[in-house]
Amino acid sequence: MSEKIFINIWDDYHDDGYDPEGESQETFAYTECKLAEEKSKEALIYLKEQIEGLYSSLTPFEMTLSYYDSSKVYPNLIGTEHEKFLYKRWQLQFKNLTHEVRENLIEELEKKPLSLNGVPIEVYSES
Repeated sequence: MSEKIFINIWDDYHDDGYDPEGESQETFAYTECKLAEEKSKEALIYLKEQIEGLYSSLTPFEMTLSYYDSSKVYPNLIGTEHEKFLYKRWQLQFKNLTHEVRENLIEELEKKPLSLNGVPIEVYSES
């Protein structure tokens, strides 16, 4: 396991107040370090629990842990020279997460000493 677990909450999605009608602001978090899939999943479950603890029962957005396989979204890349860009990973999906709330969430998470089995966790947001 690495000396630190890095988790990125992707920030490239609809701007506040500019999401197309019928759509919501959706993004995801994922580990950006070399971890076994189960450790990555464990880190994201831990993050989900920490976020739920910050908001209690009033979480203003939805979170779902899911396994993402980019070959299911881009099957046309299989067997091409671009196949090397396909990936599979655990992700924490966010629905209805505004940029303002995401920025506040990152600030609150930075105040907490986050760690998994003694390994520090750093949560940030960038695309």
